[in-house]
Amino acid sequence: MPNCQLTSIIYGHFASTGEQWTTVHSEPVPGLRVARTLISTDTASAAVPLCNLTKSPIWLRRGPSLSALQSVESVNTAQKPDATSDAVREQHNTMLHRVDNSVKPEVKAKLEALLRLYQDVFSYSEFDLGCTSL
Repeated sequence: MPNCQLTSIIYGHFASTGEQWTTVHSEPVPGLRVARTLISTDTASAAVPLCNLTKSPIWLRRGPSLSALQSVESVNTAQKPDATSDAVREQHNTMLHRVDNSVKPEVKAKLEALLRLYQDVFSYSEFDLGCTSL
């Protein structure tokens, strides 16, 4: 389909070597872009996002490679931020000071408790990285 994004299901044998793999951003034919995608080695297929940037349909033949695979290192566990760090305290204080003055102190205290409980969902610097189990 022209000017569209779709997900192509690729079938094949992915040898389980203990490594994890991702597709490399590529353009196998002019106007067709392949996005980076984590490839699971424990199934016989992989869903790979493709984007047709042209105004015409692009037909793919069976067999040719869409993208090279690149070995990647997976991060298995996310590190929770340290609640005592200056960045965490500063961000929590900034959010709490922006709460309207009409809000009762008990409600602000509950908000502060929620911020501490869910502190791992906030970004505290431009260098924070997120993790996903996908």
